[in-house]
Amino acid sequence: MPENLCKHSEFIVSCYERVTRLETPGELFSLLKETATALGFTNYAVVFLPDRQDRQIRSAFVATNVSSDLVAEYDRHRLLENSPVMSALRTDRKPVEYDVEHLPLQRSEEQTAVIRELFIRHKVPRGVFLPCYDHVGRKGAIAFMGERPLPTSGETAMLHLLCHYAFGHLHLLLSASQRTKELTPREIECVELAALGKTNLECGLILGVSETTIAGYFSSVSRKLNAANKTHIVALAYERGLIAPKGKEAKARLKAHLPEGNLT
Repeated sequence: MPENLCKHSEFIVSCYERVTRLETPGELFSLLKETATALGFTNYAVVFLPDRQDRQIRSAFVATNVSSDLVAEYDRHRLLENSPVMSALRTDRKPVEYDVEHLPLQRSEEQTAVIRELFIRHKVPRGVFLPCYDHVGRKGAIAFMGERPLPTSGETAMLHLLCHYAFGHLHLLLSASQRTKELTPREIECVELAALGKTNLECGLILGVSETTIAGYFSSVSRKLNAANKTHIVALAYERGLIAPKGKEAKARLKAHLPEGNLT
């Protein structure tokens, strides 16, 4: 085994042993950041896969040290809509790599140029997304990004094993830490509207705020409920009695904003 891979292997094993002793989500995120640094990456991210109709990546993040400016620009250019990385994660269980110098053909030339400039400027031109599942089968991924070369097959295999274990353990930590957190009145309004099938854009128009603000509300709700996506948020909200059956309160609120009969 090459010397560097041997060192990485020892580090990954030590991380694996530490995961079970962690008591908070913050400790786990710190461990992932430490793992990224040890392997020469600068950033990490923990995400649940966004719904296919989602147009913003922001609400998919559970935790990351990626620049908020990068995320904001990514969403402003609506780059999630035809993301080859997210498409691959939805259909495959294998790690998904990206390199801005060798982007797939799914994107237009304009989008390719935006992606390349954006990721190079924020020093994350390459990375790997490692698909994971939690204890009930919800799919997400842990990503490592930076300027180093793409990981070797050996590094990827070790990281994937660690991430599977860490992602599964994360549910237990999040459940314990967020059990007492309540939704704000505005967050409940957003969930009620989502239960009626409204998009982020439509929620924003109804509530008089921007689509980005709505995405922020759903990101907060996702963390509080430990939900994978908007559909899961609505299901958990019904299950826990946070919203009325069939969104009755939301329908009443909609009548104050929309012409009669225009609730669909």
